[in-house]
Amino acid sequence: MASTAALNRGFAGLWARLGLPESVPPFGDRAYAIYRAFWTLAVALAVIGPAAGLYFRFTSPSANSELMVGSRVGLVVAEEDASRIRFPVGPTTTKMGIKPGDDIVAIDGLEIPEVVPFSPIVAMQHADEPAYILLDQLFYGTDQEPVQLRIRAADGRERDVSITPGDQHINSGARWAGIPPGFLRFVDLLHVLTYPLLIAAAWLLHKRQPRDPVSCILSLAILLSMATEEPSAAFLDSIVGVPRPAVVALYDIGNICLLSGILLFPHGRLSGRVVGLIAMLPILLVLHGDAYRGYQANVGRFCPRSLRAYRRSG
Repeated sequence: MASTAALNRGFAGLWARLGLPESVPPFGDRAYAIYRAFWTLAVALAVIGPAAGLYFRFTSPSANSELMVGSRVGLVVAEEDASRIRFPVGPTTTKMGIKPGDDIVAIDGLEIPEVVPFSPIVAMQHADEPAYILLDQLFYGTDQEPVQLRIRAADGRERDVSITPGDQHINSGARWAGIPPGFLRFVDLLHVLTYPLLIAAAWLLHKRQPRDPVSCILSLAILLSMATEEPSAAFLDSIVGVPRPAVVALYDIGNICLLSGILLFPHGRLSGRVVGLIAMLPILLVLHGDAYRGYQANVGRFCPRSLRAYRRSG
């Protein structure tokens, strides 16, 4: 406790010597004009993107296999390592005896690396490498010819299995679990039901305190999340032609804004710890998968303290 208090006093002294403000100042005319331009664009994307994305999903052929990476071949794999099987999907691969933790060693006789990260960004960066070409065709292709997979069990034993790719794996898995397959086409979009409330929240945050930086950051964070997650992401990527890395970067910026706003909530007070945490948030632009989620969670541990302080002050 004493060391923590001393550290806080040290930060306070450094803050005073540097002449930095105790809290984030309200936006001036020029800064607010720039923010307002970005906010207006974000509003447009947050309204048009989900609506167009929903229409695109309703009018496109079913692609349930895109819900989970690998389910097109009855095997869900992780983005962190597409060679590692998380669990089988449907009765076909389940009856083959494939279990969570098994590894895909080879595809049609061609060996793949022991660890193959397969997030959208990483896959694009390695698009010309044989392993990624094989996995992309396997997970997202349209061929429905049998594929030979060599599977290595946890005990090290290897065996070859023949699997025919297609949506039938996840459809039969859904029926096996008593879920209508048609429901899977939209199950990942149920969050859209909250969008009217989110738009209202973003509008109120912006209008009630238009020059307050904390309200502005949180409002922009809400809008960027709506504009860049599904179904809007599909609209930007497939219809507008925005490069996938740019969509992902905007999504990350939205998360950076959200975490920054919560750390600063409610009065925008600055401290060494808050500034340090905010300064480290841009690392989200280069993290993926579990590392991304873990970093968000670790930063989020500091957020309830700000909220508790606000409740006490109220």
